[in-house]
Amino acid sequence: MRLKYVGSKPFISSTGVDFSIGKEDKYIYIEPAAQMLSFLGKLEKDTKTTINPEKKLDESEVFELLYKYQPDFDQFFREHISKYKAKLDLEISEVDNHDMLDELEKEVLINNLEYMKEYRIQRATNKLVYEELINACVDIIREKNIAEIIMPFSLPFVHVAESFESSLALIGHAVVANVEVILEKQNRYTKLTISESVDS
Repeated sequence: MRLKYVGSKPFISSTGVDFSIGKEDKYIYIEPAAQMLSFLGKLEKDTKTTINPEKKLDESEVFELLYKYQPDFDQFFREHISKYKAKLDLEISEVDNHDMLDELEKEVLINNLEYMKEYRIQRATNKLVYEELINACVDIIREKNIAEIIMPFSLPFVHVAESFESSLALIGHAVVANVEVILEKQNRYTKLTISESVDS
């Protein structure tokens, strides 16, 4: 298993492959998510905290953190990526059932799907790693009752904060999370606040 950037989500058809409308590769958010996990894991217990990373983590450090907090990740990964590969194979095998395509178009579509298969598997790998880093962070946030996190202002860190927000929202109505980008004295930063719902 390796981490590497491949690119946006592809739209694959019998006329070609389009990357212009797809979601960004989760790879670019993995390192900030690992930074958050490293920082949160070191906290004893603090309701408000600020993260300001001094150096980037390399791939081996990212995996070291991931396995520390998600020790069953290998099995989780194998199961999910195996299902995803089966889905891609099924997608290819079902091209012949596309009644709206002629034989040449079917051949082109099959070739495009085959050509993009490893690309899509790598994107899925990046996404699984990112999501499990986020899940580990959310577990720590809840366990340590963290109510506020200040982090750098950058698109990757804003995305990480928004992932925390959506993951916490899935827990139920008892938890309310909110992401803000704040400008104070010419300094921008990302702020995530977590609170208990008044209706809980």
